[in-house]
Amino acid sequence: ISEGRVNLLNKIGFNWGSDAMTPTESWESRFAQLQRYKEEHGDCEVPRNHADLAGLRRWVLNQRRRFEKMPDSRRTRIVEIGLTPIATTGRSFTLEYRRAWRQWSKESL
Repeated sequence: ISEGRVNLLNKIGFNWGSDAMTPTESWESRFAQLQRYKEEHGDCEVPRNHADLAGLRRWVLNQRRRFEKMPDSRRTRIVEIGLTPIATTGRSFTLEYRRAWRQWSKESL
């Protein structure tokens, strides 16, 4: 959901629920989770084979797909953390393939 829609819903008094996060809070929470992941692993390529990271992986893939439509403030943060938008890669490698290729090329050189 876009920030514009969130603002419209807030203007009409939409009840997000007492325990529910707003979309902005949810985005910030996932971004913080991605920052922690990157600090631990050195990249933003969340693997498919970790069930406990499935939510973060989906979020990362969605951010890469929606990059062109997101607000500039989010785009800047996405680029600064090192998350590559799909539109700029020019190829359709999966994250796992790119990780394997990077590992192989380090070992081979």
